[in-house]
Amino acid sequence: MLHSWGTWKRDVAVLTIVKTQPNCESAIATLAALRARIAKIEGHTTALNCDVPAEAWTSGFVPLDRALGGTLGYGALHEIIALSPVDLPVASAFAFGLLARLKRRGPVLWCMNSMAGSEYGAPYMPGLAAFGIDPAHIICATSRHPNDLSFVLEEAARLSSLSAIIAEGPLPSFTASRRLTLLLAQSQVPMLFLPSGKAVQASAASTRLLVAPLAAENATQDIRSPGPPAFQVTLARTRGGRHGLQFEMVFDHATLSFAPLSRASSHSISDRQFFMAAAPEQQKRL
Repeated sequence: MLHSWGTWKRDVAVLTIVKTQPNCESAIATLAALRARIAKIEGHTTALNCDVPAEAWTSGFVPLDRALGGTLGYGALHEIIALSPVDLPVASAFAFGLLARLKRRGPVLWCMNSMAGSEYGAPYMPGLAAFGIDPAHIICATSRHPNDLSFVLEEAARLSSLSAIIAEGPLPSFTASRRLTLLLAQSQVPMLFLPSGKAVQASAASTRLLVAPLAAENATQDIRSPGPPAFQVTLARTRGGRHGLQFEMVFDHATLSFAPLSRASSHSISDRQFFMAAAPEQQKRL
């Protein structure tokens, strides 16, 4: 009797599974719709080859934009991390390039702690003008304590009148980054965070980009010529896109957009330093 009862239970289970199998396509469609709804809330497109809205915030470099899911999200926290602490100005230049691509125009709050300011200096306003950013729109705020920086950022994240926020200092804790994410989602203000130091920790940020410098495109013709700023960018984290991809690009000041870096001149800064150290006599002649 027990054996027949167990057999009957197995038959019911098999019938239940067979009955629900035809609904798999509808379940997949429902899941896709939910993903599309979440991506829309987070400000991302769902397809990597879809049409990007005119008001979308993009880098102008198509491979990176596709990997990001079509666009950078307004009302989100984006981390731009220098691979080396000495390369924080390079990460800043990349952030300025993204900031130049913003469709909205208005005041930009630049927050930093005193340690970052003393080590890397204050913002150079004429340099910002080269990125198409009006220096008159920059509001600078400096804090002496990391807790003060967190307080300022949370208060600023509530201001929908800001076009963007740039933060420079220690990375916030996961809880603090989560609070920032919720506040930014309400005000629809993007925040670009430039961490100082080597600490990389868990975060609620929507995007994490790792940035390193590359030799300029015309460095092969004249080692003394800086050329347009060149970057090696690794997409370490993103929502609604593909992470783990690496890109080499330059910023075109004429078009205020990122463009591909020529492979013939994409040697790294370490290669350039090796060349300069190995041929000091040639360097003197140059």
